[in-house]
Amino acid sequence: MGLYDEFYLCHFVVFSEEYPIMATIVSLVSDQIAPIILGALHYKPSHMVFIRSGSEKYAQNVERICGYLKQELAFTYEEHIVDPYNFENVLAKMRGLSASFADKPFLCNITGGTKVMALAAFQAMNERGMRSFYIDTDNSRLMTFQETKVEAEPFDPRLTVDDFVNIIGATIDSEQTPWFQNDKRLAALGNLIFRHHQEWQQTNRYFHAVQRYFPTESLEVSAPFQFTDPNGKIRIRPDIVLLQELNRLNLVTNLRLKGRHVEFRYADQTAKMMLFSLGLWLEYHVYETIVRLQEQGVLHTDDLRAGVVLNWDAAEPSEHPVVNEIDVMVTKGSKLFCISCKAGDIKDTAKVLNEIELYSRRLGGIYYYPALVLVHPPNRLMRKRAELTNVKLFVLGERFPEELAAWLMGKREGKEGNR
Repeated sequence: MGLYDEFYLCHFVVFSEEYPIMATIVSLVSDQIAPIILGALHYKPSHMVFIRSGSEKYAQNVERICGYLKQELAFTYEEHIVDPYNFENVLAKMRGLSASFADKPFLCNITGGTKVMALAAFQAMNERGMRSFYIDTDNSRLMTFQETKVEAEPFDPRLTVDDFVNIIGATIDSEQTPWFQNDKRLAALGNLIFRHHQEWQQTNRYFHAVQRYFPTESLEVSAPFQFTDPNGKIRIRPDIVLLQELNRLNLVTNLRLKGRHVEFRYADQTAKMMLFSLGLWLEYHVYETIVRLQEQGVLHTDDLRAGVVLNWDAAEPSEHPVVNEIDVMVTKGSKLFCISCKAGDIKDTAKVLNEIELYSRRLGGIYYYPALVLVHPPNRLMRKRAELTNVKLFVLGERFPEELAAWLMGKREGKEGNR
């Protein structure tokens, strides 16, 4: 008898008493958590069987799956340990399970696991004429296989941003979505900068320099209209037309030019924060582009969030938790899209691309879709690195809405995942 032949863990834990006895679902556990959850939400089983390797990583995935599903379903569950790359071992385990559940409704979710596990499970189920199913997230459908019969149907369960975050034991500490929805000045500022991006960079640099070299805690500003940094290398001045536009939009007030001197007042602390942020306008522009695409009927999403600050250590609180921000997050058909926005020069291309790829993969499992939105076209090195990290690059321009919609709606190529 081998190491994997008879080892299993059985958990008769009933999370609720409200649901009737229904089917048993066998799920193959891997990095793909979402398809297992979607299958359970679709069939609402009374009992679940998890087939996994002995890795602690996949034991934790079972805990996360059950922790999420216990909020929605009543079920018991058990775990069986197999050698994920030994076809005969997995086949023997699945044959034993299918025999023991022969007189009960019994299905197998073959979406996860290794390819060896999926093939062995499919073979064992087919031998007994039992149903296997596959969650095709790219096409938002559930495919069933029983003997020679293959059927496909759309599935209703849809995961939101909150769902993806909760599944991995993280939390959302804060987000800017309500602010983006309600502050009309953001739209006006975004439209202004979109038309005058170079002038904005020049003026934003001036705001920071004035605060650095003529510091004040008040909202009032009184400073030379033009000056050089202490090293005498950089001439710093705002674009006067843009500054006047900001005054017209009531982001600054009381603008006065006196010879070589300028005075103005930031309208409030929020306005000051908006004008000190080089790239906030771009985050808003991407968010608002998606909103407009939905209003025009070009695109439908299940969830849309902006400025999402994630606490990765919420499940195990620490004194110094790891916290990161994702600029725009979208879910559509239970697929997760994470978008990073960079309005300025990028000094460390690898770091920027690796970050958004890592955050997306950690949240979305193997079905993750990261993107980076730029103001200027990327160089050859960045394009190559983006290709290697599966990060989609967008450059702001007239075709940006069309290209963004196509990415959010279209099929992904070369993203089968590492099961």
